[in-house]
Amino acid sequence: MNYWTQIIFVLKIILILRDIKLSMQPYKLTGLLLLFLAVFSNGLFAQDFSAQNSKYNPSIYGSKSTYEEDKFFYFSELAGVLFLRGSIETGMYKNFRQAITDNDIHTLVLDSPGGNVSEGLRIAGTVFDRKIKTYIRERKTCESACSYIFLSGSKRYTLGKLGVHQIAYNADFSKQMLEVGEIGKQFQVTNADIIQYLDENDTPGFVYKYMLRTPPEEMYYFNEDELNQLGNLHISAQDRLNFSRIDAFSKDYDTHIIKNKCDSDTNSCTTSQLCFRAAKDEVWLTSLDALKFVKLAKSKGLSCGVPTPVCPENIRDCDKEYLCTYGTTNINSNLSWLNNSFADEAKSRDYLCGIKSKPVTNTETKKPQCYEKAALCSDGELCMWATQILKNNIRVWNPLDYFDQFIEEAKARSLSCDVTVFDKSKIQNTCYQNSIKCNTEQLCQVATKNTSKGKEWKSNLYWAKHVADAKRRGLTCSVISKPEIINRIKSKIYPIRIALSQFDALGDIEAAEVELITNKIMAGLIANDNISEIPKTNYVTELINFNTPVRFSDWSIINVDALITGSLNIKNEKLVLQFRLFDVNAQKPLGEGIQYQTSVGNWSKVASKASNEIKNRLLGKSNTQDASLDQRTHKYIKMTAPVDGEIIRDFSTKPGESEGIDYKVDGGTIVRAATKGIVALISESVGNTTIVLLRHDNNLYTVYSNITDVKLKKDVVVKTGQTIGLASSGSPSFVHFEVRQGTKAVDPLMYLIQN
Repeated sequence: MNYWTQIIFVLKIILILRDIKLSMQPYKLTGLLLLFLAVFSNGLFAQDFSAQNSKYNPSIYGSKSTYEEDKFFYFSELAGVLFLRGSIETGMYKNFRQAITDNDIHTLVLDSPGGNVSEGLRIAGTVFDRKIKTYIRERKTCESACSYIFLSGSKRYTLGKLGVHQIAYNADFSKQMLEVGEIGKQFQVTNADIIQYLDENDTPGFVYKYMLRTPPEEMYYFNEDELNQLGNLHISAQDRLNFSRIDAFSKDYDTHIIKNKCDSDTNSCTTSQLCFRAAKDEVWLTSLDALKFVKLAKSKGLSCGVPTPVCPENIRDCDKEYLCTYGTTNINSNLSWLNNSFADEAKSRDYLCGIKSKPVTNTETKKPQCYEKAALCSDGELCMWATQILKNNIRVWNPLDYFDQFIEEAKARSLSCDVTVFDKSKIQNTCYQNSIKCNTEQLCQVATKNTSKGKEWKSNLYWAKHVADAKRRGLTCSVISKPEIINRIKSKIYPIRIALSQFDALGDIEAAEVELITNKIMAGLIANDNISEIPKTNYVTELINFNTPVRFSDWSIINVDALITGSLNIKNEKLVLQFRLFDVNAQKPLGEGIQYQTSVGNWSKVASKASNEIKNRLLGKSNTQDASLDQRTHKYIKMTAPVDGEIIRDFSTKPGESEGIDYKVDGGTIVRAATKGIVALISESVGNTTIVLLRHDNNLYTVYSNITDVKLKKDVVVKTGQTIGLASSGSPSFVHFEVRQGTKAVDPLMYLIQN
C-alpha cells in the first residue's frame, strides 16, 4: 500500500467514525482515532526509513542451490544495469531471462571465471539479440564461458581482464583413455556453436587463434591493443559516463557491504574498521556496542592509537628497584613501608626492600589515593613522591615532569623535604639524568644490577640510554655475556626471547595486511613454550627497510636473543615473503635469508611455513643447509640433474619458448630420475622417442623427453638416480627436462642441487 492509499484509507475511517450514531464518549473516539493514526503513520515512517537503504538491496536472480555469488543482481538505483557475479552454473540462462523480463536491461556488468559453456552461449545469444552492452570493471575478470557473453555485446568495454582458452572437459576426459574420434567429435560440435555465435557479432579473427591454441589449464588474457580492437576505442562519451556511474555505485555498494559485515561479524573487520569502532581520542571506548571491538583489537595486539601504559602508570610493569624506591621511606631515619600502591605491589611479590620485618600482604586492596592526587598525601608521602636521593645521600626535587604536582603541593605546604638542591635544571645535567655526564665507574653503576647469576644490564627502559651508552663505549661492566643461540640450544637454556621488527610493505600490499601476516608468524612462534616474545612497546628502534644493517645494541639492550626482519610484497596477485633471522648476542645471521612466493589467497599457509622454519632454526631443527627451497609448495626438496651435460637451452616463461631445460649429451647417455617418484605416464613421441612423466609429493611432476629404451612401467616407484632410459641420438643429441607444479611449468634450476 503506497503513501496516498494509506492516507485516503485513514480519512475514510475518520468519516465513518463521524457518522456512527453510537453513544461513544469523545475520549474513546479520540483514542480509537489515534490508534489508527499510530498504526498507519508507523507504517509510513518504517517504509520511508527502509527506502533510505533500498538502493543497496538488490533483486537477486539465481538458484538457492548455487554459491552465494553465482547469481544475477539488479539494483533499482542503477536502472537498466544487470550484474553477473561468480561462476556460470546450470540453469542460469533461465535466471537471466527472468531478469531481463522484469527489467529493461541495456548493460550487463561481468565478473566471472566462466563455467558451463552451454549456459554461457545461450546467455550470449540473448545479449546479442537484445543489443545489450557488456562491461568488465577495473580489477575484475571475465574468463572462459564469460568471454562469449562479453564478445556478444552490442558495445564492449573493459577496464579489467578478458581471458579465453580451449574448452575444458570433465575429469573423465583427462583420467581415461577415450577414443580420439569421440573426443574430436564433441570438440568440433562445441566449437562450431561458439564460432557461430562469435561470427554473428563480427568478432576479430585473432580471438579464435588464442581461443583454440591456449590449453584448457591455461588462460590467455588480451593485451591493451587487442582490447582496443574488441571495442574499447568505439565507446561514446555518453557510454563512458554511464560506465563511470556504474563504477561509483559499485564502489559505494562494496563499502556498504564491508561496513555492515564488520558490524555483524567482527572477524571480517579490517584494522582501520576495528580501531574506528574500538577507540577514540587515544582512549578505548567503554560502551556496550564497542566492547566486542575493543576485545578483538586487544587480542590482535592492536594499540589503535591508545598509548600503552608503562611504569608507573601501569604498576605491574615496575621492577623491584622502582617499587622499593617509591614504596618505602627513610625520612624519619627508619626505613618503613609507605601506605601506597607501590608498597602493596612490593608486598604482594614478597619483596623485603631492606625492611627487617617480613612484609605481610594485605588482604584488602587499598585505593592509591595519594598516587592519584597530591593533595591527599601525608607530608611523608608527599616528600617521597616529590624528591629523589642522589649519590652521597643528597636529596633533590624529582626532575621528571610526572612528579611536578607533588613538588608544587610540597612547596605550598612550605615543606623542604630535606632538599639541598632547589634548581631543577641543575640536576638534569648530572650522571643520574644524562649518561654523557657519567664517567666509566658511574655509568657501570647506573646501567647494571646485581643478580644471583652475577651482574646484568638493567632491562628497565628508564635506564636504556645509560645501558646503550655503556655498550657504545665498549664497557662490559662485569656483565656476564649471554651465550649464542647455538650454545643455548646445546645447554637447553630457554626460553629464547625473540623480536619481530616492522616488515617492509612493498608493491600493492597494505599495512593492515602486513600486520595480519606478521601477527600470524609471531603467533606460530610463541605457541612453543621454549620461545617468548619481547613486546613491541619495549623496542628502542625499528628497521627502516629490509636491507638496513642491524644495530644489535638496540636489540640486546631489551634482552632480545633472536631478531626477525623481513619484507612483504604483492605483485600480479602473487605474495612474496622474505625474512632474515639474526642471533643478537652473536651479532650475526642465523642461517641464510629465505624467500617464499605463493598466491595471495595462501597467505596463512606461507605465514605458518615461515613461522615453522624460524622455529626450527631457533630450536636447532632446521634442514635448510642441505636442500633447495620449492617456493610454491614451501617444501625442501632434493633433486639431482638427470644427466651430466651442458645446458644448451634455458627455461623461459614466454609463450612458444622452452618450458624446461635442454642438456647436450651423447646419444646413449643414461638418463636418471632427479628424485624419488612414481611413473605417472609413458608416451611415445616423435622420431620413435619416449616421454616419461614422474609424479612426486605435493603435486610436483618431472618430465623427461627425447629418450629411448625405456624399461619402466606405469605406477612403478622409481628411486632417485634410477635409470629411466637412454638419450636419443640426433644432431645435436639432447635430453629435455621439465619440472611442473601441477600443470604449470617452473624453472628446474630452483630444485636442482648445485654440484
